[in-house]
Amino acid sequence: MTRMLQAITVGFALAGLTAACDVRPVGPAPDPEPAGAPDSSPPVSIIRPSVLAEVEPKAEPAPEPVEARVLFDYGSAALSDVARLNLDGLLARPGLIDDRWTLTLTGRTDSRGGTEANQRMARERAEAVRDYLVAGGVTAEQITIVAADAAGPAPDQTPEAAAAARRVDVLASPPPRP
Repeated sequence: MTRMLQAITVGFALAGLTAACDVRPVGPAPDPEPAGAPDSSPPVSIIRPSVLAEVEPKAEPAPEPVEARVLFDYGSAALSDVARLNLDGLLARPGLIDDRWTLTLTGRTDSRGGTEANQRMARERAEAVRDYLVAGGVTAEQITIVAADAAGPAPDQTPEAAAAARRVDVLASPPPRP
């Protein structure tokens, strides 16, 4: 029985030595498979969509366009104190200057006066607003001026309606998001 144990022990020892030996043929190693082989499918995330939604940064909503109205006295293109305050509020809008918003200034008049005079007055009013905005930091390239026609003949126009018609409508639009 001792011999049998010795034979088994020697057998195990030989089996262990044989297993420890590397019996692969010696030669160049095969080329590895490229990482992004064209026939392979795209990688799939193992993160649940609900968790991924919590981790991904949320895009800020695009700012809404801003409208303002600047009123003028009859026959005048001079900015009043109220008009300046209104424009200062517009200039304080975050991103208006730094993000290069576009501004459209539409000069308007009431129905009194001739067509040429009203066109000239509408343009002068829009230019007065433009000059104030440029002095406040907006570049002239950001601004488009439109001199609108008068509201049309309205001989029975009330003083309140005429005062509301003598204005510059300002539309400030944010730049498009990439």
